[in-house]
Amino acid sequence: MAPLCSVVMFLLVKRVDVFVILSLGTRRTDWPSIYFRQWLALIFAFYRKETCMRLIKSVAAVAIAFITIAIGSPSAHAAPVVELLTTSGCACCELWANRMRKAGFVVEIKHLGMGQLVQAKLKAGVPIQLSACHTAKVGGYVIEGHVPPTDVLRLLSEKSEAKGLIVKGMPIGSPGMESGSRREAYDVLLLQADGTWKTYVSYSALP
Repeated sequence: MAPLCSVVMFLLVKRVDVFVILSLGTRRTDWPSIYFRQWLALIFAFYRKETCMRLIKSVAAVAIAFITIAIGSPSAHAAPVVELLTTSGCACCELWANRMRKAGFVVEIKHLGMGQLVQAKLKAGVPIQLSACHTAKVGGYVIEGHVPPTDVLRLLSEKSEAKGLIVKGMPIGSPGMESGSRREAYDVLLLQADGTWKTYVSYSALP
């Protein structure tokens, strides 16, 4: 029986289907019970190992898929980048940038001379009569003035064909122009593709 055990071990190492081989090559039915138990133990050990390896591979595949879905591609979850064009020393522009950062945006500030800033506004399609102290660009849109971050997020989610949003001048109480609880009434304007504009959302005055 020792040679038979050696053959079984060889087949196990080579990963041959021992059930088929032994069924074809074995005709005796008077094996001592000890060898029969050893044979079964070897078979079960082999298949337990194979099952374990398949389980590990399956768990690993599921884990990788879960991590891929959870994390996603870097571009899918990257924070929107805002390019802020302003003049040096504009404190309210810096405050607006901070408000945008708190809302989850990445803000890159570029300081320009006044003439350069005006040219940038005109190039972006901002009507000169609606201009404000700074001009920003995000997601292909122009954001002129102290537009609330929530309205910028809304515009990005809508994927509008408009050019962007505008808050004319520097109304007290708008983001970056806070003065306690006081707020002037102001409108956020939607700058449309044809250069016209309409009210996007209105903010009422607060004492």
